[in-house]
Amino acid sequence: MKDKKDKNTLELALAKTNAERQREYRERIKNKQGSVRLNTYISDIADQKLNQVMNTHSLSKKDAIALILESLTDNQIKDLVS
Repeated sequence: MKDKKDKNTLELALAKTNAERQREYRERIKNKQGSVRLNTYISDIADQKLNQVMNTHSLSKKDAIALILESLTDNQIKDLVS
C-alpha cells in the first residue's frame, strides 16, 4: 500500500477482467480500416475443407477464409450469385 504522502510512487493499474480485455480488442479491430467481424456456423464438410486449406498452407482460419474468397475470380462470383 502506498503512503498517502508519497508523491513519487505511481499508482498500480488494476488488473483487467477477460471481458474487459475482449471488449477492448473488439473495439480496436472494429476501428481498424478494412476489417469486418464474421460470426457464423458452417457445415462439417465446409469445415473439413477449410481445415485442409489451413493445414496445407499453414494458415489461421481467418487467413484461410480470406485466401479462399480473395482467390475467386469475378466470373466465379457471378456464377455463384446468378
